[in-house]
Amino acid sequence: MRQRWSPERIIAEIQALAGPDGTVRTTREHDLLRKAAEYHFGSWAAACRAAGVRNDLPYKASPAVTRQRLRWLRARPHLRQRLRLFAMALERGLIRRGGDNPFRGWESAAS
Repeated sequence: MRQRWSPERIIAEIQALAGPDGTVRTTREHDLLRKAAEYHFGSWAAACRAAGVRNDLPYKASPAVTRQRLRWLRARPHLRQRLRLFAMALERGLIRRGGDNPFRGWESAAS
């Protein structure tokens, strides 16, 4: 069954996720909440402001996860150029972070 999200419920859920320091971050587990917040408030940041919590702490992977990712990349040298281009596009604002890229696939990019 489909969940119904109201602005009040979104605010309550965000406040429940906030840590003791008043900050909240989303994970894949909270994807439905994030999408509902973006729909009702325009962005996750706006929903956090409405809930009175901060979301300004960036995600930092643990050293073990970072090492695992670097091992994976080093084993695939053919992906280096693609990764460089992707990073450059992010830095220049051609692609937005957080999965809100307007091009959902090659079909939408080609049209």
